[in-house]
Amino acid sequence: MNPGGGVDLAAVREAHARLADLARDFPELTGPSGPDNAASWEETLRADEEESMVPNKPRTMTEHTAIRLPPELLERVDAYRDGVEAASGFKPGRADVFRKALEEFLDAHEKSAKRRG
Repeated sequence: MNPGGGVDLAAVREAHARLADLARDFPELTGPSGPDNAASWEETLRADEEESMVPNKPRTMTEHTAIRLPPELLERVDAYRDGVEAASGFKPGRADVFRKALEEFLDAHEKSAKRRG
């Protein structure tokens, strides 16, 4: 907003031009637009909101990190989620699966490093 209370259209145009330059210079930072991408973001936001509403759950500061994954890997994650849902009746969000998998990977790596060192 500008001091006059309206939208500063010149500043918006400048910001849009800078974003376009970044997208041109770093195409790996852009992704496909469309319903699948939007649905993935909506799912992430919904999972974050649901987690924040769990009563008496200790709150931990987290950072939001975006990563790009090939469709085949996402299919494997979704198949895992479906298996968890079939076994427990609860379907975790993708973020939950990523967090747990990364935690287990790092735990195993640290344990292996301690044995070597």
